[in-house]
Amino acid sequence: MADMVRKCTQCGAVDRRFSWKSIADASGDAEYERPWTCSSCAWTEFELVSDEGGGAAPSQG
Repeated sequence: MADMVRKCTQCGAVDRRFSWKSIADASGDAEYERPWTCSSCAWTEFELVSDEGGGAAPSQG
């Protein structure tokens, strides 16, 4: 099963700097709760998605 990563709701860029095993693992995690900004477009809203193309960053969760 792929880890969950952030995906910008504005431009669709995937942020693999942090990942979680599930949405439940992300919930309450300090990194997940911290304000986030997309590195591509500076948008601040994201959704958690399955990292289908992943493996670019180590899991932090």
